[in-house]
Amino acid sequence: MNAARWLLFAALTWMVGCVTFRWVLSGPSVGRADSRGARQLLEAQLAGLGLIGGVVGLAGLVGIGVGQLLQFRDPYSPILDEARLLLRTNWGTAWKAGLVGCTLTAIGFRVASRPRILDRAPMAWLFPTVVAGALSFFPSFTGHAIGSSRLTWLAVALDGAHVIAAGSWIGTLGVMVVLHLRTRSGAPPVRSLLSAAVPRFSKVALASAATLAVSGLFASWLHLPSAGSLLSSAYGRLLLAKVVVVLIVAALGRANWRSWMRRVRAGEEPELSLRSAVPELILAQIVLVVTAVFVGTAPPTTP
Repeated sequence: MNAARWLLFAALTWMVGCVTFRWVLSGPSVGRADSRGARQLLEAQLAGLGLIGGVVGLAGLVGIGVGQLLQFRDPYSPILDEARLLLRTNWGTAWKAGLVGCTLTAIGFRVASRPRILDRAPMAWLFPTVVAGALSFFPSFTGHAIGSSRLTWLAVALDGAHVIAAGSWIGTLGVMVVLHLRTRSGAPPVRSLLSAAVPRFSKVALASAATLAVSGLFASWLHLPSAGSLLSSAYGRLLLAKVVVVLIVAALGRANWRSWMRRVRAGEEPELSLRSAVPELILAQIVLVVTAVFVGTAPPTTP
């Protein structure tokens, strides 16, 4: 089930990244470098990438559902009866909501990709933005946050914000890399639009990193009974591993940001560097893999 969780987390960050970059493109600093044709081309490609994320998210949810059923079922009872019973639990309700959310998000991206819809782009993107944001709370309602015995709803809110922040940072960076590769030999207005979006994205990434730090510290305080449990429990060791890799990703991101800002101050276009962005994305996937294992590990109990 860890592979299915990773698939879902990757899809969530990707979909959030798509909608985040769409609104980054709408910023005033980007608009001056834009042409209508270039913007519509990128928005259509973004919607197509978001649709892929919705389909991958559905596959991840199906895998999670099958894995949960295999863990839940009584081997001496009919599997269909066990499935009905699972779907009537709180976990099952959240899982069904996740399926609906992924389906609606995929439909929203598909609608937003149509040329006729692109003439009303802000309204077309509002629906997938809202649904992708709501879908980001699926891990909150099926993981540690909802199982907390104290400050439950604050834990759920911050856990959802954690997912959205990860998507706004890493998901958006991944989308930018794909668009950069697709338009490397494209028209100058398209390349100029992508370059103009880089400084604005850096502000989003910084805000996202701050949100990740706050929500992560809160979750650690909530679920770890003592500092010693960081090393004495599997939950704590996985948390430490995640933090270490995130700090490396943040260091790479800061180096990228400083490089971009130097080019901006020099009056140059701050083009995306694949040499620095790709390692950041690879390490981010390692974070998601660790997270997939982490959410399936029970927090240590208070002695």
